[in-house]
Amino acid sequence: MADEITDDTMINLSPREAEILALIRAGKRSKEIAAELGIALNTVHAHRRNMIEKASARSMLQVIAAIDSAATLDGQTVPAK
Repeated sequence: MADEITDDTMINLSPREAEILALIRAGKRSKEIAAELGIALNTVHAHRRNMIEKASARSMLQVIAAIDSAATLDGQTVPAK
């Protein structure tokens, strides 16, 4: 299916996107991430949308699944949890 993310998907995230992704994976909510990083909630939402778009995904869950299987952050493999 064209909407699925394949195992060989490469997702190049910005350093801020990678930071936000790590906080999402740690179970933080967008509001908590915004407070922790000192940025607006809308900025967190924009970064989440960007990650979803880069991964051609429909949700952050799909983004995380793609990264856990084979994606990269700034050229380095991200280890699965």
